[in-house]
Amino acid sequence: MRAGRRAATIRSMSQKLWPTIPLPRGWSSKAKSLLVCATALAHKVLVFSRSVAVNSKLQRVRLQVTVDELSAENAMLREELRIKDDRTSRIPARTRPHFPPQERLAILQLQAARGWSTAQTARRMFLEAKTLAAWRRRCDEDGAAALVQTHTPVNRFPDLVREQIRALNRLLPSAGAVRIAQVLARAAMHVSASTVRRVTREKHLSPSPATETRRPDNKPVTSRGPNDVWEIDFTLLPRVSGFWVPWVPHSLLQVWPFTWWMAAVIDHSSRTVVGWKLFQRQPSYADTREFLRRTIRSRGQAPRYLISDLGPQFANAPYRRWCRTKHGVVPRYAAAHSIRATSVIERFFRTMKAELPGWRSAAFRKADLERKLHSYLDWYHDHRPHQGLGGRTPHEVHDRVPPGNQAPRWEPRARWPADSTCARPAAPIREGGRANTVLEVEYLDGQSSQPIVRLRAA
Repeated sequence: MRAGRRAATIRSMSQKLWPTIPLPRGWSSKAKSLLVCATALAHKVLVFSRSVAVNSKLQRVRLQVTVDELSAENAMLREELRIKDDRTSRIPARTRPHFPPQERLAILQLQAARGWSTAQTARRMFLEAKTLAAWRRRCDEDGAAALVQTHTPVNRFPDLVREQIRALNRLLPSAGAVRIAQVLARAAMHVSASTVRRVTREKHLSPSPATETRRPDNKPVTSRGPNDVWEIDFTLLPRVSGFWVPWVPHSLLQVWPFTWWMAAVIDHSSRTVVGWKLFQRQPSYADTREFLRRTIRSRGQAPRYLISDLGPQFANAPYRRWCRTKHGVVPRYAAAHSIRATSVIERFFRTMKAELPGWRSAAFRKADLERKLHSYLDWYHDHRPHQGLGGRTPHEVHDRVPPGNQAPRWEPRARWPADSTCARPAAPIREGGRANTVLEVEYLDGQSSQPIVRLRAA
C-alpha cells in the first residue's frame, strides 16, 4: 500500500512540474543536426580510445580493438547495403537493369555457396523466382546467346593463355594492359599489350597531358643516371576514411591518431625509393633537413638536383643554403599548381596507396605500418614492372642488372618461326620453350597484393 501511494505521489508531482520545464529555444529545428554532430563526435572519441588501446602491452586488449573495428566496419557496411537495397526495392521489377550473363552465373554460385532457397535468393537479389528458375534450367546452354555464361571458357591452348591473362587481371586490378604484358614478359611469356587489351576487353584511355607554360629561364632538369636527380615530397596516410566533421573548421586535425605523414625521396632515373620516414604530424623544416641528411648518408652520395614543391619546408633560404653548402645539391622547384616536375613521386604515392591494402588497419601502430611498407617496397623494387622503365624493375635499372623481361622466352604458338620477332622487348625462344605452361603465383609475405609470377612447363 505504501509503495502504491508513493508511486502515485511521484506521478502527480511530475505531472505538475513537467509543464513548467521549458525546452531549449529552437530545439526541434536543430535536433537532426545535433544527431549528425553527435555521430561525428563519437567517431572522433572512438579513434582516440582505440589509438590508446592498440598500444597496450596486453595482447587481449589489442585483439579486442581489432574485433571492435571489424564489428563497427561490418555494421556500417550493412547499413550502407540497407540504404542501397531500400532504394533498389522501390524500383519496379520490370524497369530494373538486367544482369549480364556472367553475373547470372555468379548469382547461381552465390546461391549454392550460401545454401539459399530460390525464394531467398530472389528476395535478396531483387529478382522474380521464375526468372531465377529459368536461369537454372538454361544453365548449360552454349553459344554467344546463352542466358548464363562463364567469364573464361578454357578448352584449348590459346584459351589457356587468355585464362592466364585474365588471372593476372584479377590479381592486379589496378594494372593496365601494358603492365600485364610486362609481368608476363618477366615470366618469359611475351604477349603484346594489344593482345592483353583484347582479351580483357578493357579500354584504358589516358587523358592528354595539360599544356603548361614554362619560363624560358627555368629549363627542365634531365637525369643522367641513377642518383643524379631526386624528388622529395610528403603524403598523408589517413587512419580514418575521411577528415570531415560537421563543426568548424569542418575537418579533423591532420595529426596522429587520425593520420600519419610519410616523407619519401625517390630517384628520378630508376624510380627507386632511396629513403622514407613516418611522422605523427606535418614535418617541419628541421625534420625535413634531418630526414634528408640521414637519406644522403645511408646512400653514400648526394644527388646533383633535388626537386620539390613550394611547401614551407623547401621554399626558404635556409633550406637552399643547407643544400648547396653542406652537400653541393642544387634545389629545384615545381611550378605553382602543377605536379609535372614531381610527377614521378606523386605517381609512386598513388600506386602505393592503391596496391597496399590493409595499411589503414595497421596505421595505429607505427611498427605495424612500417613493416607493411618495408614489405611492399621490397616487392615494388624487385618484382613490380614499371611502364616508365620499359617493364624493368627499379633495382634492375639502379643496379644495372640484366632485366628479366629480356630473358629467353616461352613460345606458346607451336608453328611460330623461331627467327620472327615477338612482342617488345624482343627476346629469343628458350631451349625447349615450345610447351604448354602453368602459371605459378607466390605472394611476398603472404600479401595477395604482392604477387610473384612465374611460368613453368606443364
